[in-house]
Amino acid sequence: MRWKSFRRVLRLGGGMTDRLSLYVLGAFNAMLVPLLVIDLGLIVLLMVGRTTGRLPNDWVLGPWVSGTIADWPYYGRTDFCLLALTAAGFALSLLFAATQLLFVRAVARAAFRVASLLRGEIHRQAFRLGPDDLLGGARTQPEQLFTDQCEILTRALIAWWRVFPRSAFALLALMAVAFALNPWLALLSVLLAIAIFWIRTRLKSWSEERVQYWRDRATIHYDRLLDDLHLSPLAASYGLPDTPGGAFADNLKRYHDELLRERTSRAMVRATLMLAILVAATFLTLVIGFNVLSTPPGLTVPAAVVLGVSLICAYFPLSQILRLPRAVQDAERVANEVFTFLDRTPGVGEADQAKPLERLRQSIEFDRVTLADRDGHKLLNEASFTLPAGKRLAIIASDQRTPLALAGLLVRFYDPTSGRICFDGREISRATLDTVRGQAVLVMQRGAIFTGSVHDNIACGEVGFTTLQVTEASQQARAFDIVQNLPDGFTTVIGNHEVRLRPDESLRIALSRALLRNPSLLILEEPPAPPTEAETAELDAAIQRVADGRTLILLPHRLATLRSADKIVLLHEGRVHAMGTHAELIQSSDLYRHINYVRFNPFRHVSVS
Repeated sequence: MRWKSFRRVLRLGGGMTDRLSLYVLGAFNAMLVPLLVIDLGLIVLLMVGRTTGRLPNDWVLGPWVSGTIADWPYYGRTDFCLLALTAAGFALSLLFAATQLLFVRAVARAAFRVASLLRGEIHRQAFRLGPDDLLGGARTQPEQLFTDQCEILTRALIAWWRVFPRSAFALLALMAVAFALNPWLALLSVLLAIAIFWIRTRLKSWSEERVQYWRDRATIHYDRLLDDLHLSPLAASYGLPDTPGGAFADNLKRYHDELLRERTSRAMVRATLMLAILVAATFLTLVIGFNVLSTPPGLTVPAAVVLGVSLICAYFPLSQILRLPRAVQDAERVANEVFTFLDRTPGVGEADQAKPLERLRQSIEFDRVTLADRDGHKLLNEASFTLPAGKRLAIIASDQRTPLALAGLLVRFYDPTSGRICFDGREISRATLDTVRGQAVLVMQRGAIFTGSVHDNIACGEVGFTTLQVTEASQQARAFDIVQNLPDGFTTVIGNHEVRLRPDESLRIALSRALLRNPSLLILEEPPAPPTEAETAELDAAIQRVADGRTLILLPHRLATLRSADKIVLLHEGRVHAMGTHAELIQSSDLYRHINYVRFNPFRHVSVS
């Protein structure tokens, strides 16, 4: 079925009663447009009758007109008639504006309701799936679905409900008025509109080809101009007045000529389309004029005015209808992405008869572990190694995705494609999920804090922790002084749009949250070095404090962290390339020396003049 995913989104837009009220309000607003046009026709009819002394027996007035102005019931004078018709037009205009405002609000409310439902489902699904975006790849991020993609769907829903019912009803009503006045002239107008639309489509196709052709040609000359600029040092070295070859002026002229042709092609489309519209309008005006001037007249002047205004007004709902397919096409693609994400099943679950996981005491074992990202690229390829418990460990790799993806395995955000991960010889996939994440905590830079009070950030919404426990955790993580310097202490609201903290300060708040739960394994994505030596010392002290009595795995960004690690694991192409201390790896591994210089050398950005 065409637009299957978008139709699924439309079905979220409320029940039958809500849709019916939307359609009734839109249809009522649309029907006011032809009534306003007819009212204008009545005013023109009155003016023509006042000039000639008689009113044409035109259908616009229906049974109210029998020939002369004096025969109008209730209105014996033309000034009263004009006043009444003007008042009716003003009342209709007010009613149109009011119903349009109500309709636009109803459409926006319905679209926002659907977007709210989808955002709620995306939020719940993101929590069900866990942050498996640590695997990287080309998968759409939940944040993109939540923001940009839902916004596209909202705009498409608003466009759809404005067209159906309002624009569709308005177009049908206006065309009904036109066909009632003169079916042949109305049919001629439709045929001319179809011809203009066909011309527009053909011109657009031709223009896109020509524009792309001239753009490609301009790019060639632009690249040649850049090449000439790159040769300027050579010309200066040899004292040449111009770059070798002397083709700069010629390439510059050709480049501007191609740009001019590209813009001319675009302008030609607009000019040709405008010419076609003017020719069609002139031809239609000529035909209408002959009908008005013929004897007997095939069309009265008031009817001609109503016909012309109806056709002009029909352009606006027609243009909205013509723009709708593009909006729905984009919405179909986005809706397919959203529902693909919502229809996914969680990547991890508890095994039958899963048992609680005890505190880590001896070692972490990776047994032939394979892990692939969403695109199928292997981040770990049958990797086997053992990490001793109670130590300060660092994980680095030749690519920067693998360490964070590996960290996600330890807290079971996802399971490996194959292989086993064991804590003290026990496979963590056979333990209860809550105890695995109670013993292993991952602290990342992204999402370290959320908008809320400092107390809520540390307690993370759990009411079982007392203020004393929260305070002690902040003291252990060296975050207490940070909190004391905030305007309202632990009740200060922090976040991106509230009181903002530096990355190292956010990390210490996140460390307080982790310490409050007393995990036996803490995985820490280290932030970049703080700006001052004092802040660096505070961060190092906090990391040293949290390492006491537990296993600490660091994803480092600083050379000092590598030097202080008890053991460093270097991964390359999915497997362990080397293990040892910083001093040992500097001596034994070329790859480690290269990574150390490229990523961790504090003077790597300093240029030598």
